[in-house]
Amino acid sequence: MENSFVIFIILTFSITLSAAYFLIRYSKRLQKKIGFDYKQVVYQDIKEDGTLTRPLFARQYGLVGKPDFIIEENGHLIPVEYKPTSQEIYSSHIGQLMAYCFLVEEIYGLKPPYGKLQLKDHVEQIEYSESAREEVIRILQHIREDLEKENVLPNHQEKTRCLSCMRQEICGESKLD
Repeated sequence: MENSFVIFIILTFSITLSAAYFLIRYSKRLQKKIGFDYKQVVYQDIKEDGTLTRPLFARQYGLVGKPDFIIEENGHLIPVEYKPTSQEIYSSHIGQLMAYCFLVEEIYGLKPPYGKLQLKDHVEQIEYSESAREEVIRILQHIREDLEKENVLPNHQEKTRCLSCMRQEICGESKLD
């Protein structure tokens, strides 16, 4: 029994160490691919030791998020989001990146002039303007209002999104019917 426990501990430690090693290698390859020096990174969602970083939390707005990286560039903190399979920018990518810009502004007190989207084969720089900030706040307010409602209609026509929706049992507008 004691031997089994020791073997279990050694095996668990080995697996954890291997996972950490591969996460660190992945993180460094990703940084190289995105094209910034490791010294520029002030935040990353996976730490050097393979553990996950705590998410950013803007308590006043109830917004939580984890950009892939925050880098320092020309005296600004810039969120970087990595979309390795996308060749084009989708509105959801921009919305996510603007939310990260908003979090950086709220948490660090420094407004980033832009965020970066690393797509499959190129990087796009997306401006973070006052109107983008206001849109993030408007969307957060809309979400809070929807959470108070008994029934919220889908804002899409996609069957695949209904498959993973936690409200599909009570939704009268499900695309699965």
